[in-house]
Amino acid sequence: MFGNGEGAGGSWWIILIYIGLFAVLYFLLIRPNSKKKKQEQEMRNNIAIGDDITTIGGIQGRIIAIKEDEDAFVIETGPDRTKMKFKKWAISSVDTVKDTPADKTKEDKLKALQEKREAGCDHQSSQKGQIRGGPEGPDGAGPADLLAPAVVPADGTVPLAVPPVGNRRQFL
Repeated sequence: MFGNGEGAGGSWWIILIYIGLFAVLYFLLIRPNSKKKKQEQEMRNNIAIGDDITTIGGIQGRIIAIKEDEDAFVIETGPDRTKMKFKKWAISSVDTVKDTPADKTKEDKLKALQEKREAGCDHQSSQKGQIRGGPEGPDGAGPADLLAPAVVPADGTVPLAVPPVGNRRQFL
């Protein structure tokens, strides 16, 4: 049947095409779906009392009890505080915003920036209410300070934003 070499070589190409097609389907359809299921399961396992949730039926409420032995939870919803019991698989989303390490680092960066600004004001001038910066800058920084000089108020605080200069009506 496959007496010549051409027929046997052609069947290998077909097998390779099927393997390639299966690989593409795996990476485009199966793998993302399994990652999504894993994230949903993690979300359902990490619920806590006080979280605001939405069920797959669209009911919104706050978790007031978690029953691990039944794999269920109780929510309180509405102004009359109606209590309803659901299975954990019925959670569609957790609407409570929790602090993440990324948010904490942003706060730390903001505090560090404020401390840096305060330190820059202390060594520049002992008199309050003066404009700091200049051609050389407070730390020899250069022309960046010429673009937006910061005014140090008399109470010693450092403003986070420079107020607009000129006629304010032009911006309305």
